Amino acid sequence: MPSPSRLLVRHARHVLPFLLLPSIAHAQVNTEPFRKRIKETGYSFILQGTFDGHTGNTQGLTADGLVGGGLASGRHLAFAFASIDYSKLNQTLGVDKSFVHARYDYAITRRVSWEVFVQEQSDVFQLIKTRDLIGTGPRFAIYDDPHLGIFLGVAYMAERDVYDLTPGSTVGSTDDRLQGAQRASLYLSAHATLSDGIDTVTTTYAQPNLTDPSDIRILSESGFVFRISTRFSTSISFVAHYDSNPVPGVLPTDTELKNAITLTL
Repeated sequence: MPSPSRLLVRHARHVLPFLLLPSIAHAQVNTEPFRKRIKETGYSFILQGTFDGHTGNTQGLTADGLVGGGLASGRHLAFAFASIDYSKLNQTLGVDKSFVHARYDYAITRRVSWEVFVQEQSDVFQLIKTRDLIGTGPRFAIYDDPHLGIFLGVAYMAERDVYDLTPGSTVGSTDDRLQGAQRASLYLSAHATLSDGIDTVTTTYAQPNLTDPSDIRILSESGFVFRISTRFSTSISFVAHYDSNPVPGVLPTDTELKNAITLTL
């Protein structure tokens, strides 16, 4: 997987020409549960996923997976991960989406750090053929101890989106819609240790368009992590997403209930 610095250089070439264009987009990906699994010092590796195969009355497969890694050293924290979700049953496509995300944090003080992040994303059912974004801003530790943490993030974000208005067409088709955006990205995240082996994490993002604040996206994710051992854990989470101004053919609200098993090294 490319390093965060290489991803920043690669995506900046695509995103920066579109900084002054208005847009409609929904580019949230919640990184807080992933950040929570990164070790305080040294390297970390994370593998997460599920797979179901079906034959007989129901034929097809459902699969999702995430692979990632991180490095923490002194004031520096960097992590990156990639995810794929796919479902096709009885010749009907149910889910087809993917993303790659990389983030770097520099701790200015014990309570304040500065974040830089990049992301690439696709989602067939949201008509997103490809989306590149780059962002930066401060992260504040409102309260942080071994049992409870509350964090606030504020960032500026620039996006470059290609929407597939005629599903199935190739990249660069005349039916594609190319857009750019400038958005604020604000999030409030809290995690708590409920008992030995059980953690809970909740995060809410709000991302208004800087040129049209009524065009806003909201993402909320809450869930529990159950530690089976030092390396294995299971999790269950509920995700709700709202976009006040989606592209034609896309509903404004999505919800999802997710469960997974995770290996952390």
